[in-house]
Amino acid sequence: MDDEIVPDEEVIGNSIWRQPDWQIRITPSYRFPVGKFNATVFGSLRSVGDRWDSRSNVFQLDSYTKIDLGLLVVAPGGLSFRIHGDNLNDSDGLTEGDPRDPLSANGRPIFGRSAQFSVSYDF
Repeated sequence: MDDEIVPDEEVIGNSIWRQPDWQIRITPSYRFPVGKFNATVFGSLRSVGDRWDSRSNVFQLDSYTKIDLGLLVVAPGGLSFRIHGDNLNDSDGLTEGDPRDPLSANGRPIFGRSAQFSVSYDF
């Protein structure tokens, strides 16, 4: 994107807040059999460029890249197991600035590295 604000005299020429010039998201998955089980490996790569926190373009939010990976195994009879790693590269990043106080350096962060394991049953 290469947009700018035009209707408000105070912010004419500023960039649109929270909108980077570029971003990319790739989310591949691959399904394959493992004996009587069906497995799916999935992942996501999200990369977001620099962007501004508010209409006034006071604070610039840095770019970040986040990588997630997971595995889903479905057994006959409806039982399934899922393991998921979130932000495996432990990237630091802010998704937005403080909407209540644009002059504040506060922001909403992405969470650090984490893992989840779950078991479910479909009946």
